[in-house]
Amino acid sequence: MKKECNKRNIKIIEDAAEAFGSFIINKRKKYHVGLEGFAGCLSFNANKIITTGGGGAIITNNKNVAKKALYLTTTAKNDSLNFVHNDIGYNYRLSSIPAAVGISEIDNINTKLKLKKKIHRLYKKKLENLKNFSLFSIEGPYDSNHWINILQIKKLSRKNNLKNILKKLLKKGIEARPLWKLNHLQIPFKKFEAFEIFNANDLFKRSICLPSGAKLSSNNIDTIVKILRKIQK
Repeated sequence: MKKECNKRNIKIIEDAAEAFGSFIINKRKKYHVGLEGFAGCLSFNANKIITTGGGGAIITNNKNVAKKALYLTTTAKNDSLNFVHNDIGYNYRLSSIPAAVGISEIDNINTKLKLKKKIHRLYKKKLENLKNFSLFSIEGPYDSNHWINILQIKKLSRKNNLKNILKKLLKKGIEARPLWKLNHLQIPFKKFEAFEIFNANDLFKRSICLPSGAKLSSNNIDTIVKILRKIQK
C-alpha cells in the first residue's frame, strides 16, 4: 500500500490511537507504530495505555512536518506582539498539569506493557480449548502493546451471535462490548463506499472486546473464560 501511495503522491496518516508502546520489527530494527507514513496520531484518552486525561499526540520522522504541526497547533502565530497569523491555526496545546500526568505515565510504561502482555498470554492460554471462541492474536514482525483483547466467535448461529453473547456476558457482570462501529456504516460516510466491503463486516459481526484493564487478575480471567465456556454450549 505504501508503494502505491508514494506513486500517486498520497500522504499516509496513521490512526495509531491505541498503539503507544507497539512496534514494527524490520530487519532487527524496531520502529514505533504510526511512523510508517507521513504522520501518525496517538490518543491519550482516559482509557488508553497511557493517559493525560484526554487529547493525544502527532508523531512523525519528518522534521518539516513536526515543525508545521507545532506551528498549526499553537495558533499559527507569526508575530506574538501584534498577533499576526499567516495561516489558520488551532489551540491544541497541552497544559502543564496534563503534561505532567503524561510524563509520569510514560515513566511507568514498561510496567504497564508487561501487565498487558501477561493478560494477553493468560487469555490466549485459557481460551485455546474453547470450541467456538478464540483470541485474536497479531501475527508477523510486530511487538504489540495488547491494549485490548478481542474475542472472536468462530461460528455464528441464531443462539451464538454477537448480540446474545454480549447480553449473557453483561448479565453476569462482565463488561464486554462490540468493536467500534465501522466507518463505512456511519451515517456521514455511507454514501462514500466505492466497493463492497466484506472482511471488515464479517470481523465486526464476530468480535467482542473483552475486559483488558491492567489490574485484571488471573482469577478474573478464569471467571470470564468459565462463563464463555457455558455460553458456547
